[in-house]
Amino acid sequence: MKNLFVIILLPILMGCISNSSLRKNFPFHILNGNSAKVWILSKSNDVNEYAVPKMRNYRRTFTFFVNKSFREQELIHLGSDNGRIGRYKIIGNGLDDFVLELNYKDGERSYFKIIRIKNNFLKLQNYHKKEIEWQFKTLNPPLK
Repeated sequence: MKNLFVIILLPILMGCISNSSLRKNFPFHILNGNSAKVWILSKSNDVNEYAVPKMRNYRRTFTFFVNKSFREQELIHLGSDNGRIGRYKIIGNGLDDFVLELNYKDGERSYFKIIRIKNNFLKLQNYHKKEIEWQFKTLNPPLK
């Protein structure tokens, strides 16, 4: 009787799992650090943009906050009100692909496919100019 119950219950439970319930969730805690997280642009293959200057203090940073806002500024201005601000959102396609949408306060919008995200590494690809990729690293702790 017990075996019959398991045999009947197993297909019913397995039928509840579908592709739509197995979607990958985006790791927001990695992007915004559950509060605010600073990402420093460390590499860009966009030759038309002054994105990664040789002087480290002037590198572009993005700070993503848990309330879905962000600030883009140079590293030297970190902690100030300088820079561009806006809101961000993550758009998923239902599979494993995610797009970062940056909605700047001035109305400009930028879209980046998230190629890879780890605790201290982020790789983005410009959604409209696929040849352009940006790589970010987080701030390093002062002591190891």
